[in-house]
Amino acid sequence: MSRIAFTAVAAAIALAGTAASFPSTVAVSAGKKVSCGADVRNFILVGEAWLAKGAEASLWFHTTTQPPTTQPPTTQLPNHPTTQPPNHPTTQPPNHPTTKPVSGYEVLFHNGPIDGSRKTGSLSHVRNLYRSMARDEEWFPFEVVVREKNVEVRAGAESAAPVVRYTEGEKPYRLPQYAKMLFSRGDFVFEGRKGETKFRDVVLIPLKDGVTNPDDIFPYADESTDPVIRLQQEDFPVINFHAHAKGGFTPEIAYNKSLVDGINYGLAVNIYGKIVRKGDGGVGRMIENDDEALEYLRGMNGLPVINGFQGEGRKWTMSFTQRSLSKCDYIFTDSMTVVDRNRQIRLYRPDEMTYNGRSPEAWMEFYVDQIEKILLNEPADIYVNPFYLPRELAPRFDELWTDTRINRVLDILVKYKIALEINSLSRLPGHKVIRMAKARGVKFTFGTNNQNANIGRLEWALEAVKACGITKDDMWFPTDSVRLSRQTTIYNTIIE
Repeated sequence: MSRIAFTAVAAAIALAGTAASFPSTVAVSAGKKVSCGADVRNFILVGEAWLAKGAEASLWFHTTTQPPTTQPPTTQLPNHPTTQPPNHPTTQPPNHPTTKPVSGYEVLFHNGPIDGSRKTGSLSHVRNLYRSMARDEEWFPFEVVVREKNVEVRAGAESAAPVVRYTEGEKPYRLPQYAKMLFSRGDFVFEGRKGETKFRDVVLIPLKDGVTNPDDIFPYADESTDPVIRLQQEDFPVINFHAHAKGGFTPEIAYNKSLVDGINYGLAVNIYGKIVRKGDGGVGRMIENDDEALEYLRGMNGLPVINGFQGEGRKWTMSFTQRSLSKCDYIFTDSMTVVDRNRQIRLYRPDEMTYNGRSPEAWMEFYVDQIEKILLNEPADIYVNPFYLPRELAPRFDELWTDTRINRVLDILVKYKIALEINSLSRLPGHKVIRMAKARGVKFTFGTNNQNANIGRLEWALEAVKACGITKDDMWFPTDSVRLSRQTTIYNTIIE
């Protein structure tokens, strides 16, 4: 049995004493459902799972079952039914092939690349995950722990940390089709969706009433007003791809915030190049070379986040190779640093921002030309902090960002399948640009570019989803990336 399973079983026995009768091995394929004949409220369920390549399955708990509506009616007399009554799931024999869940929660098993499909460990429609910590065709441990109205899910060989921790509030938000997706008590059902999935060493240990989760210490959003749960119910991917571990916002804090908020995180470190003088680059840690970048990624192993690099400044393409760039999940860059007269100018630094004798209109032409060069020559997946303007020009956004200039940028995003970030903290690029990009088929990501732990909950970005009619099909995922097929071009001469 796995290390996770041993730990859980030991803890459970200390609390409850013995394991319950439960099938230790289960196998399901597409369309097959296995009812286990249990009736519990609080429990620990542990075991190992194995999925064939591309397989999908789910585990329901606190569920009741009933025959499918497509089952043909029986021809037997009323006093001799051939199926068990729908309200008596615990009397159904294990491996009953015709039952289907009608209530309770669903834990998903589905591995593979970060492609927008929900992944292993997801608490379906409530806490959807988009990176799996497990791999197909390998056995991996899983654990589901329910304590009153709290559930923790662990799944994957890479980490013993929970991938889901969710507490149901007094007024949980549910769409009508998920109205019975609530904590109660009941049976377990293993359901196959695609391919073959096997479970082994499965152990169920009931827990006593009133048991609580000592790690459930953070406040949750009020689901009666929370926009995140509404998108989760619609299986709309809620991911912040532009978060940084800086200013007190550590990877561990990001992880715990993700559990509480139901927002998946992409954590990115700045890859810059050689630091010539103190203060070079942006805010926070600056990675200088391939070896440092690979060391950073190794340090993120086991944390259920999506790993990214930010191409900081304009010399990162001179300093890093595919040895490190090919190992992260995604790369983004912005246009907040430009090269003017062979020097890097950080536009967000008033002491560096300069027109170099140009009028604001002439500078805008120079700036759009710089953005085109950045996006054409730096193989990034996402254009972040998009359409940024220096502080003194920001009030003139609508005047200076003409349709012609906007479309020059969008032309390149379309050509190289570069996603456009909707930045929640800076509220860029604005609804007009978002609608123009959507009309041209550009895909989107959400981000914040936090400088500290004040990262928010993607409030403005989620408002833009509704205001601009963005659907889940409009969202970008790493499988949409073409950056590895693009050639890096050194297009600037930088004097330092």
